[in-house]
Amino acid sequence: GDRTEAVPLGKGYRQQRGGQSVRDEAETEDELMGQLEGEMEMLAAIEDGVNATTLVVTERMLGDFFEFNDFAGWVDQVLDERDLRGTLQVATFHPDYQFGESAKTDPENWTNRSPYPTLHLLREEEITRAVEGYPDTDKVWKRNQILMKEKGCG
Repeated sequence: GDRTEAVPLGKGYRQQRGGQSVRDEAETEDELMGQLEGEMEMLAAIEDGVNATTLVVTERMLGDFFEFNDFAGWVDQVLDERDLRGTLQVATFHPDYQFGESAKTDPENWTNRSPYPTLHLLREEEITRAVEGYPDTDKVWKRNQILMKEKGCG
């Protein structure tokens, strides 16, 4: 495979063009959550076997990573409140992304960095299909860390 492909599980999905990006214009966290809840409802209502995902990108707020991380925790709570755990999940990306105990400059953080704060809503059914079609998925994260080091990130 192409060693520069940092998201190998998404390759087939990107080729099928089943997702959308939403540039959010919210000015408050409540407005942003309202947008996300609408996207959650839309994704949950899609019939099985249909590819769908949504990237919600916000340029106006959540620039502080720790505020963003708290907001992502709220998104997880809403998934639970709406009984969507197991149907949807959220992946998070941020310009200053930092994994748990890692140092801010650790290359592994670059696997979840993006130009703007981004919440990626995914249907778990699609993740399962992608994982089933890709060998050694448990090694992807380690390969990505190595790739980021090779690219000089950190």
